[in-house]
Amino acid sequence: MPPAEARVLRYALLLRIFLGVAGVAGGLFLVLATNATIIQINVGTTGETASGIDTALSGADRHGPALIVIGVFAMVMLAGAVQGARPAMLALAASGVLVLVLSIVSDARNIDDTGALREFYSGAMAGAGNGFYYETLGGALLLISGGGLLVLGGGPADPAARPSRRSRRQRRPRAADAGPAPTTEPGAARAGARSADDWFTED
Repeated sequence: MPPAEARVLRYALLLRIFLGVAGVAGGLFLVLATNATIIQINVGTTGETASGIDTALSGADRHGPALIVIGVFAMVMLAGAVQGARPAMLALAASGVLVLVLSIVSDARNIDDTGALREFYSGAMAGAGNGFYYETLGGALLLISGGGLLVLGGGPADPAARPSRRSRRQRRPRAADAGPAPTTEPGAARAGARSADDWFTED
């Protein structure tokens, strides 16, 4: 194998490893976001209130078990994606897109919403908690992992194992190389055969 081709294959392998690690990290961030605070509501300088209303909304409060389900599903798809399965790559990227939709459309639009606390505390303010950043980063990493593997294509052993079109043509036997087909002399074929009358005559 030429050095330039070996170098390209080595870089492709390193990039595949990086994308795999990014996918694992994305799934872990989703698990962290499930229990971390997505939206934090503060009244003055504290998050405690006398009304008993929850001021820290976690990923589970916002989306139930959805983030964990997506994270586990993404890990399963990642196992197939790093082996070159294109449907798994698409599913991995789609998981990232779904998380980003939840993060941007559902959470980011309500990140400043104080909910029922606005009725009791005029100075209540809401903002993003650590869970919001975990959620967004996790979705972005899943999208990068699935999309990157999709662009890279193939499996880790595919470039070396798949023969090129030229090599397949070279290995294909030619009709001229096979030599002339064996011929049978008409007389030789008849010499070893017995006539129909011989079967009914005694020696």
